[in-house]
Amino acid sequence: MWRLMMGLVSVLLLGLTAGCAPKAVIDVPIMADWPYVEGVGAAIHKADAVVVVKFLDARSEMVYPEMTGTDPAKNPQAGGDPSTLSPEDRGAMVVPSTRSRVKVSQSLMGDLEVGSVITIDQTGGTIDGVRFSESRISLLPEAGYREYVLIIRYMATAYALVDPVLGVFGNDGDEVRLLKPELVERESDRAIRTIEQIMDAARG
Repeated sequence: MWRLMMGLVSVLLLGLTAGCAPKAVIDVPIMADWPYVEGVGAAIHKADAVVVVKFLDARSEMVYPEMTGTDPAKNPQAGGDPSTLSPEDRGAMVVPSTRSRVKVSQSLMGDLEVGSVITIDQTGGTIDGVRFSESRISLLPEAGYREYVLIIRYMATAYALVDPVLGVFGNDGDEVRLLKPELVERESDRAIRTIEQIMDAARG
């Protein structure tokens, strides 16, 4: 579950809703929890797909968690009834989300076909002059690569990285690199430079 700094977020959203959006971008840190993933190999074992993709475009917006489905592993809000929530509860659940459209150029694992256009959902983004950022998340439209290697699984309405750090590599055509290697425990993962080494990590 996401844990936002909701007091500050709520104040900012009230101001934005009233048409008082600030002219300068305001940075608001957010926090999120993920299940522990030991390394790149473990991330692949948890994934539905491993793909090389080209970034197309992205949009950021405030969203409420989907309550569809019955599998909490796929959607922590599964089975919930939004009609039973108070306005305060719904306000506390709002999440800044950036959804990036990417086109699959190589399918390394899973059923996604080359040429498929899929959506990657990440928490954070700049919305009405407020930039919501989580220290472990590198948003695809901000990371500076045209091509990425993604380790992903399908969630309620879009794909998501299995892990915000271990699940995404930038690909410049000559080599691949983790976007935040300083947050990675294993030296063997930090040393990965080729797509073949990514997939070899699942066999190690």
